[in-house]
Amino acid sequence: MLKVESLRRIYRKSPFHKAIFDAVDRLNRNLRSGGDRRIIVLVGDAGVGKSRAIHEALSQHPTFGHSHRAFECPSPCTVGAMGAALLANLGYNVVRENFRDHSIVSRIEAVLPNSGVHVVLIDEAQHTLNSASELRLNVNRDFWKRLTQQHYPFGLVLSGTPRVAEVIFQDRQLGRRVILVEARRLHETDAADVEGLIAEYAEEAVLKCIVTDDLADRLMHSCAYAFGEVCKMIIAAIEDALLSNCKTLTIANFASAYWADTGCDERLNPFLARDWQRLPLIGPATMATPIDRPTRGRGGA
Repeated sequence: MLKVESLRRIYRKSPFHKAIFDAVDRLNRNLRSGGDRRIIVLVGDAGVGKSRAIHEALSQHPTFGHSHRAFECPSPCTVGAMGAALLANLGYNVVRENFRDHSIVSRIEAVLPNSGVHVVLIDEAQHTLNSASELRLNVNRDFWKRLTQQHYPFGLVLSGTPRVAEVIFQDRQLGRRVILVEARRLHETDAADVEGLIAEYAEEAVLKCIVTDDLADRLMHSCAYAFGEVCKMIIAAIEDALLSNCKTLTIANFASAYWADTGCDERLNPFLARDWQRLPLIGPATMATPIDRPTRGRGGA
């Protein structure tokens, strides 16, 4: 369905949009001036929308738009595999079976000056840290540190779970090179913005929209307060409306979309249950793992 595909391509600003774009600007200034802070560490829970936001920030940046590369770490991922992926993104023909960890940084340093690349985004960076011994963690930290110590203006963006920041800040020298951005989950105080988001999507889909008093709250709850998942659920509800030939987007479409995604009965559907606030938050990455509800008060971010 072309209309739904076009909705998925639209970038919506998250609550941490400005923090990410400001961090990319700061990285650019550091690279130009020779400053030390050359690593953006972007951390947050699954589904909050951090990957989309950092991709947009780099793609839209006047300096990095054509001078950045990005790849996602497989799970698990060794330093050698991470280095090979980085070299491949720099245009270097890597023969993996002949690749050795000890020469990885030297090869990258040799390739970088002629690559035209000044930033590399490593997404799902926690996959290099899973079940790693302290020795292997040190190898990872040394790899990231050495990459950003060279004379060539080069920065890293490491995006992943809070585990990435935890490991990095165990090394004080590496921690001093970091620009930290935490991609938070939504709060109850974001309800008005979520209502506006629903209206924006509905307008793009040429649908009228009936927003009940608690639709935004139910929507955030259904998506475990993860912004990226909220956007997906709105699009799924719009798709349900379009497939049903509805002219108006209502809470019934959200209930139908949630059921299609989870298969739950009405008692567990946040858009139908009377006591929906009592339903456990379900992690958006698995739709099976309960997580803690955000406890932020009315004071905002």
